[in-house]
Parts: sequence; structure tokens; C-alpha cells
Amino acid sequence: VMIAAILAARRFGLSLRRTFVVALSLIFALSLAASIYLTAQEPAQAYFVTHTRMWELALGGLLALTIHRARWLQGRAAVWIAIVGIAAILWSAFAYSPTTAFPGVAALVPTLGTALVILAGDVRLGFFRGLNARVLTWIGDRSYSIYLWHWPLVVFYTVRQEKVGLMDGIGLITLTLMLSHLSYEHIEQRYRHAKGRGEWKPLGYGLASIAACVVAAGAL
Repeated sequence: VMIAAILAARRFGLSLRRTFVVALSLIFALSLAASIYLTAQEPAQAYFVTHTRMWELALGGLLALTIHRARWLQGRAAVWIAIVGIAAILWSAFAYSPTTAFPGVAALVPTLGTALVILAGDVRLGFFRGLNARVLTWIGDRSYSIYLWHWPLVVFYTVRQEKVGLMDGIGLITLTLMLSHLSYEHIEQRYRHAKGRGEWKPLGYGLASIAACVVAAGAL
């Protein structure tokens, strides 16, 4: 879609930024509509399929393309936007339950809340010094690794245990953080900041080893 938008912008002499905004707006609207519809019909399928979740990524893209227009946003307005965003995230975290139809309309609350927090930027409110506390930035840097690691650990654990208890959950979280840190430091960062071709040579061997492990795990 992005390549098509670039070609269309060049072909018709359009603004590339505006073309991207139109394309992402269409994706947002169509994907959200599909998410709401399918969540009501087949909630389990709606949670995992791609076309019901693309609107979340489209919203992030729209924010990236338009946030420069909100540079005037500062002071008390930014603080209140941050408060509303954080409140939306926390409310959904505690109010939603396994019976909540998700994604659908329910996913709008934490997603829009996150967008508001990003829009507000770096804010200060009394003793609250924003979201740049060291522990939060540490988790944020490793958030994608955490996202990748937590699910397989839960799946493998629940093969023998139907429910995850409190201590077991703490153990899974701890293991997730440990593995996420190791993969972040020694894989993600290593290849993101490779300084020469020599550092990329082991990548092929690493990918082959990972593929072999995935196949072996699947066979077991």
C-alpha cells in the first residue's frame, strides 16, 4: 500500500505526506469496521487475524505523519492529554476481563490512550516526572522482545498446567524479562548497530539455527 501511495503521489503530483495520510485513514476506517463486525461474529478469530488489527498500526502511522502539527501542544494542555491517555490505558487494563469482546470497539480505549500519551510528549506534573523513569524506559526498550517471548512461554507452560497461578505468573514474567533482555542486547541491538560487514556474517548461521529450533520444537 505504501509503495502504491508513493507511485500515485509521483504520478499525479500529489503531496506524499497527504497521500500517506489518505491511505492510512482508509486502512484505519476499513480495518476498524472489520474488527467491530468480526469481533461480534467470531471473537476468537477477530483477535488473531491481521485485517482486524491493522487499524492500530494505521493509527500509529497517522500519528507519526501528523504529530508535527501538534508542536504547539505544551504546558497544561499537554499534561491533561497525558492524564487522559494514561487513565484510558489503566482503565482498560483493570476493567477488561476475559468476557470483554476484543478487539472491536474495546480496543479503541487503550489504543487511543497510547496515542494521546505519545501526542502529549514529555510532561511534568508535581512529583510525577513523566514516563522517562529508568525502569519504564528499560521496559520500553525491550517491549517488543517481551511481546515476542511471553506468549510461547505461556503456551508451553499451559500444556501441563491449565491455569497460571500467582507465583507461576511471577516466574513467567521474570523469565520473560530475562530472555527479553538477552535477546535485546545480543541479537536486536547487535544487528541494529552493526559497524561492519564482518558483524553480519554470523546472522545467516543464527537464522539457520533459529529455524532448526523452531522446526524441532514444532515436531515435538
